[in-house]
Amino acid sequence: MQENRNEIIYAESFHEPKRQPDDVSEPTPVDEQPPESGRRRPFPVLLTIQLAVCVLIALTVFILSITNSPLYKDFRRWYRDEMSRTLISDTVFGSIDLRSAFTATADEVSPSRD
Repeated sequence: MQENRNEIIYAESFHEPKRQPDDVSEPTPVDEQPPESGRRRPFPVLLTIQLAVCVLIALTVFILSITNSPLYKDFRRWYRDEMSRTLISDTVFGSIDLRSAFTATADEVSPSRD
């Protein structure tokens, strides 16, 4: 005989309470607690300002590109020049001497004698 492990077995005197449709409520997750009464959610001011500035810049560049303005051509040339430049400076990394970092000291070379 095979047992069904998913079956709930109640004692004879136990009766499962009948649920009313309006009694059913799901628990609120801990991270989604409702705000306290009288408190408003903080308004993201910095995010709104950043979004507005980005939209204004994009709109300005778009309008300048449509009008084929010389200002747009200068901006485009500057932007392409900056994007083609390398971020790694050869002069900075060329002056660093890494041999001192990989040279063993005297106590590292000779084994310690106890």
